[in-house]
Amino acid sequence: MKALIRNVIAGIRNLSFSARSTLRTPTLDLVLGAARIVFIPETNVFCEFKNPEEIPWREICPNADEIHLIVPMAVVEEMDKHKRSDGRLRRRALWFNDLMRKIEDNGGASIELRTTGPRVTMEIAPHINKRDLDSARFELEDSDGRILAETAHIVKRHSEAIFLSDDGKPLQIARSVGLLHVRPPTTWRRSEPPDERDRDILRLREQLGAKPVLAARAAPEFLTEERFRFETVATGATPVELASAIRRHIFASYPRLSDDELERCAASFSLGSFVSGSGTGAIERYKERYREFEQRVSEFAETFMKRIEDTAWLLPLRFELENTGTATAEDVQFELELCGPLEFFPITQAGLHFGAPPDAPDAPSPVTDVLWSSLYAAPQSERDPFELEQVTWPSLDGGTKRLVWRCQQFRHGDMFKPYCIASPADGKKIGDGAVKLTARAANIAQANSATVPIRISESPTDLSSAFLRRRAILVSDNVYEPILAAIEQYG
Repeated sequence: MKALIRNVIAGIRNLSFSARSTLRTPTLDLVLGAARIVFIPETNVFCEFKNPEEIPWREICPNADEIHLIVPMAVVEEMDKHKRSDGRLRRRALWFNDLMRKIEDNGGASIELRTTGPRVTMEIAPHINKRDLDSARFELEDSDGRILAETAHIVKRHSEAIFLSDDGKPLQIARSVGLLHVRPPTTWRRSEPPDERDRDILRLREQLGAKPVLAARAAPEFLTEERFRFETVATGATPVELASAIRRHIFASYPRLSDDELERCAASFSLGSFVSGSGTGAIERYKERYREFEQRVSEFAETFMKRIEDTAWLLPLRFELENTGTATAEDVQFELELCGPLEFFPITQAGLHFGAPPDAPDAPSPVTDVLWSSLYAAPQSERDPFELEQVTWPSLDGGTKRLVWRCQQFRHGDMFKPYCIASPADGKKIGDGAVKLTARAANIAQANSATVPIRISESPTDLSSAFLRRRAILVSDNVYEPILAAIEQYG
């Protein structure tokens, strides 16, 4: 029996499916335990930390024989700008420029920075055209967003690459989009004495005192004239180009297995007690389910604007909480309170009202669900530092006017961007109101608060990509990213 199980596992591991299947990305701990590890370092790693050949990599990669660094072009550009700085930053930029010269002298190939314990190599990632980057998930005009967009592009070729940064904002973005990421230990920081510019900054901080500062606001891209608005569009017909883009991007995210891939699946259906039916039958069921999936996707795309019209009574809201100070905020509480004839609507129910195509069928597999899940359990995502306080909804369709998130430590420079949905209170019509934002911390004497009006648009809204992006929050998670990509292409 044990030999049979080993054969099953070996057969499954040799399958290569391009479709969305039950094979998952390895966890961070598993990747850090490998013999060869690829890191994608952010700019501050080169500015604030020891040279790569001096870093004790085995503190976090105990089994590593080789560390390979792939530097995004956006990081190269930022380091080049630091050559015009003063003091420490200029010295680090000139040191990095020497590395660039060695790579150029090597014909653009990777160079060896350390030979053993572990071996350390470095290369510069090829230039990536802006049009090839994912503008739906990343703000390409923002330096951190551009670095993360290039990182995501590199990960397409190096699926187990780890983003390396000590800055809160890039790490938060990496976490939100599912990139493997790690913060380097503080013991890796450089110990060089501060230069004159650093000493000036230290003197100012001593005079002012390091302190956290919480800034709470509505996300600008969700506002119209400084207000949230219930919006409608002039027509319920879905433009042909938009419907086509939606279908194309959903099918690209969940492609049908090719005949060759299905044949490899069929070859694994001869494994004794682990066979859950005929291989041919399972493959035919897969084809039938994928045809149903295609039909449902087409129907969803063609009725997309009608679904937006039918859910006009749901108002997506998004907010930003940032620590703009110079110290960590402790025991942070971020509270939203609705005023007027409005209440918060459960996000989990919004997708049901909007409607969405089902998940694409998984690849046919002869292995039982129990065995498969024990072999390839989906990685647990890192917990968001903010946790939503438990809400007791009076009904499945809403009924609370207050939401509260809590966080034990909110580092300076970090950003939290929650979203939620407002709707008319039970039995009432859509009406004007407001949402009050309040941010508190144990080590901040005064709470930061703001009030954002909520209004009903007096006329239909233009069918813009900004409007569609706001409404896209209502769709189910399984199609959210493809819908955003379709909107970007349509817009």
